[in-house]
Amino acid sequence: MLLITVASGFESKAKSEINKILSNPDVERLFFKGILVVKNVFDDTNALKLLKETPTKYISRIFPIQKIIKISKDVSSINDIINEVIGLNKISSSDVFRVSCVRRGMHNFSSRDIELALGKKIEETTGAIVNLKDPEKIITIQIFQNECLIGVSEKNDLITKKIIESRKYLKGERPFTRAEFKLVEAIKEFKILIEKESNALDLGAAPGGWTKTLVDYGVNVTAVDPGELHESLSNNPRVKHLKILAKNLPNNIGQFDIITNDMNLNPIESATIMNSVAKYLKKTGIAIMTIKFVSNNRKKHLNDTIEILKENYSNFKHKKLYHNKFETTLFMIKKE
Repeated sequence: MLLITVASGFESKAKSEINKILSNPDVERLFFKGILVVKNVFDDTNALKLLKETPTKYISRIFPIQKIIKISKDVSSINDIINEVIGLNKISSSDVFRVSCVRRGMHNFSSRDIELALGKKIEETTGAIVNLKDPEKIITIQIFQNECLIGVSEKNDLITKKIIESRKYLKGERPFTRAEFKLVEAIKEFKILIEKESNALDLGAAPGGWTKTLVDYGVNVTAVDPGELHESLSNNPRVKHLKILAKNLPNNIGQFDIITNDMNLNPIESATIMNSVAKYLKKTGIAIMTIKFVSNNRKKHLNDTIEILKENYSNFKHKKLYHNKFETTLFMIKKE
């Protein structure tokens, strides 16, 4: 079994590459962008050799994987991971190793917590030695929300390739953020009338895709994000940039006709923030937000988010738009 990272947005083409190189593999696309898992590989060693030596355009990194387990966000999951790694019996007393953990999602522990706890336990139980700079073996822990992929391999079996093709736009044609397309599509899909000289509060604005779209409609935008906005917006008279987190908005920020939210947050956290800023939305003002799915249970994420938002909003409409296939866009109106 192999975990393969590929150029984001080119998962289908990378899958085709893998199918041509290997013999009838079972290639699954994880919920997170740029991640493929190759199962049903007859010979991992030969598969690694073929993938390494065959020229590819979209493949980035390849990790041998022996186990996939379900975990929770609780700290107790660290012990579950430790037990699974030790149970593989792939580390002996003569080995020099390193633990490498990459974690994606919401958890009550960090990647560093896993690396420290797992490294210490393996030293205690096997007599092997941790060496961060020059290990012979690598213990790979890749966490995707509630799934944990585990692999123990020789250092040389971890393959890094150069992505040859990752650009979807010709030089000079690429927008500074694809988020522009998402909001334009949402406005058309939900038949939203954007009035010139109206006022909008854009949460999680940087680098400014949604802010730019609103400005193009003639809207005055208060953009909220600690990050920098694109240089084309930094001196725009219609844009006021507050370099703070959305949860730290001042009470005197004013009233708005529109609130937009494209923050990269867990849906529950994002919905909670939308409730907290509802007081800044004018009576019957509109709000648009994206729901970032953190698992395949999209229906539950959507229902849970709307249930929280019912406190301050109504008239919900939602759509999985073309330009945000890994999200759902939600339209709503402030309750009277």
